[in-house]
This record gives sequence, C-alpha cells and structure tokens, in this order.
Amino acid sequence: MLGFTGVVVMCGVASPGSAPPDPLGLALAACGTLAFAAGTVLFRGRAHGLAILPVNFWQSVTGAVVLAPVALAWGGPWPVPAMPTVLALLYLAAVATIGGMALWLLLIRSRGAAKASACHLLNPVSGVVLSHLVLGTALRPTDFAGAAIIALGLALTLRPSRTPSVRPAGAPAK
Repeated sequence: MLGFTGVVVMCGVASPGSAPPDPLGLALAACGTLAFAAGTVLFRGRAHGLAILPVNFWQSVTGAVVLAPVALAWGGPWPVPAMPTVLALLYLAAVATIGGMALWLLLIRSRGAAKASACHLLNPVSGVVLSHLVLGTALRPTDFAGAAIIALGLALTLRPSRTPSVRPAGAPAK
C-alpha cells in the first residue's frame, strides 16, 4: 500500500479544469492489468518448469493473434511504415517486449509472484526519469517524494524474511 501511495503522489490526480479521463481508455487499461496479473499467477503456478523463451514467444504470439481482429475492426487505415518506424517496432518487439518479459518471468521464478509484482511500482519512477532525460521534462518535488515513498515500500516488501530457518531435529548447526 505504501508503494501505491508513492505512485499516487508521483502521478497525482486530474487537476481542476482538466479533461476527465477517457472511460474506454481506463477500461482497457484495467483489462490489460487484469490480464497481466492473471498471466503472472498462471506462470508461477503452472509453467515453473518450462523454458522461459518459448513460453514468452507463444505468449506474445497469442496476444497478437487475439488483438489483431480488434485492431482491424477499430483501427484506421494502416499506412506504409518508413524504415525508422519498422526498426522501432522491431526493437519494441525484440528488446522491450520479449526481452523485458523474459526478465519478468525470471524474476517471478527467483523471487515469487508477489515480490516480483511489487517491482512494477518502479514503472512510474522510470517513466519520470526517462521523460526528464529524453524529453527535458521538469522534475517536480512530488516526483522526488513519490519516488522516496515507492523506494521505502519496495525496501519493506523485498527485505529478507526475519523468521529463523528451521533445521530438522538432530541436524548439525551451520
């Protein structure tokens, strides 16, 4: 809850007089979040022994196949992309999507789904830092405060357990 509070401090809420959020956009974001959470839980429980890259590949193909009809039905005409656009899409597919998801699946295996999910709280921090570095967006005091709250929440969530290890009766102490 502490990390979520930090996200709210960083991202804030709509200021008075600004346009209200698009309900369809919010609904789609909620559906994406639920799908990602379900995938995390299913991977943790069912695919623990499977190789990560094939799982990741087929997960990406399945998502593309499911969303292609939606894109064709609701999207506009598709322009012929320029070479920089093609290269950017290939980078997003290979590095950001497949590479990032492979790291995510490794994190689930090594730390567990709950602790791995807590790392998503770093997304707003990364977004604000990248926005500042790439686009020159000014950093606000709320960005620093929110990042500090998120860091505290993550430190508390990811700290090692304090419960003593239990050794079998008669086993020598280490």
